[in-house]
Amino acid sequence: MARFDVTSIRDRLNISGLAIRFSWLTICGWVAVAVVGVFAFGSLKYALFPDITFPVVVVNATAAIETPLATETRLTTPIERQLQPLADLKRTASSTTAGRTVINLRFRVGTALAEATTAVEQALEQVALPPSADYEVIPLNLNEATAVTYALLSETRSLAELAELTEETVLPPLQEIAGVLRVNVLGTGTRSDDSNGDFLAALQQSPTRVRFDGTAALALQVVKQGQANPLEVVDRVAEALGQIQADLPEVQFIL
Repeated sequence: MARFDVTSIRDRLNISGLAIRFSWLTICGWVAVAVVGVFAFGSLKYALFPDITFPVVVVNATAAIETPLATETRLTTPIERQLQPLADLKRTASSTTAGRTVINLRFRVGTALAEATTAVEQALEQVALPPSADYEVIPLNLNEATAVTYALLSETRSLAELAELTEETVLPPLQEIAGVLRVNVLGTGTRSDDSNGDFLAALQQSPTRVRFDGTAALALQVVKQGQANPLEVVDRVAEALGQIQADLPEVQFIL
């Protein structure tokens, strides 16, 4: 009967011994692993939150109803009853006041927001509501968040002039950046007329006033798209503002 020499086999398969005997091959292997690791690390995508869709659809409905109780009976309850059977609907919550209801619909993680919104709109078409009723369906992607906010100040321009300059020169290049959903401008300007259109009018009527180090200012909120990497968006915005700053030395962009 054949016998196996266990000791001989163990010696031949001794990885440590092979690594010592062929040290040059061991070193080359570790160098290759290190190089691959460096390239892999450089390609990693960083994000504050994982790229997961948290789909939320809000229904904002109004009707000429005088009391919260009647509004709940004639507006909130019929809408909720119609929406409850929707596929992938995880939770509903509503807030009712006289003549208005706001219904928050949270769908299962990963549900396509566009499909959920369409399903809600189609379901609402089947609801029997009061003749004066009106509603709005608002899709919300919780991954669409403010990536970065800048304060805008100028020692030589009024707040209204700064707002006009922002509309004409600052907003267009920022809105074209890949991954940017929109750019919100916060703050109010004061002018004797509204000759510059809806943008300045909206700023004048804005309930938000911005001050930086005790000085009236504007603020830019850059909101990223849901699937966009926030750190990449921040870097692109900083690069764009650096180019704008070179052309507008009288304006300060403060992070």
